[in-house]
Amino acid sequence: MTQAHRCGTLLLLSMILTSCGTGADESGSGSPGGTVPGEGRSDGPELSDHSWRLTVIDMSDGEDVELSAERAPVVVFSEEANPTGSRLMNGSTGCNNFNATYDAGRGGRLAVSAAVMTRMACAEDVMRVERFFMIGLESARTYRIGEEGLIIDFGGGVLHFVVDDGRAEPAG
Repeated sequence: MTQAHRCGTLLLLSMILTSCGTGADESGSGSPGGTVPGEGRSDGPELSDHSWRLTVIDMSDGEDVELSAERAPVVVFSEEANPTGSRLMNGSTGCNNFNATYDAGRGGRLAVSAAVMTRMACAEDVMRVERFFMIGLESARTYRIGEEGLIIDFGGGVLHFVVDDGRAEPAG
C-alpha cells in the first residue's frame, strides 16, 4: 500500500470514527469539558466546543517560536466521543489540518493521541510552528484554563491559547 493510500485510509477512518461518536461521557475520567477540577471557576470558557487560537509557544529551553498572526494554529476540543470513549479534537496548524482524540481528567490531566494530518507543504517558518505545535499537543501532560486563556504544559514547554470563536471551525 502506498503512503498516499495509507494517508487516505487513515483520514477516512478518522472521519468514520467522528461520525460514530456518541457524545456521552464513557471515559469516566473526570470533567473533560470544564475547568480543572478544584479551581472553583464556574464562569469563563470550557475546554470543549470552543475554537482555541495559539498565541505563544513557550519552550523551556528558551528557544523562540515566532507565530504568524494570520496563520496561527487553531484547535477545537469536542465533547463528542469515539466508540472507545476518547473525545474528538480537530484543528489547523496554520498549514495542515488534523484530527486526533484526547482524554482530559482529574487534576487537569490531558492526553492527546497521535494526530492524523493532511500533508501540504508551506513556508519554512509556518512548518516550524507546525512541528512545535504538534509536538506540544501530542506530548500534552496537563491543562488549565484561567483569565489568560488555555495553557497546555507538554514537558518541553507550554502552549498558550485564547478563545477564538469568531473564526470558522477547522475542517480537520
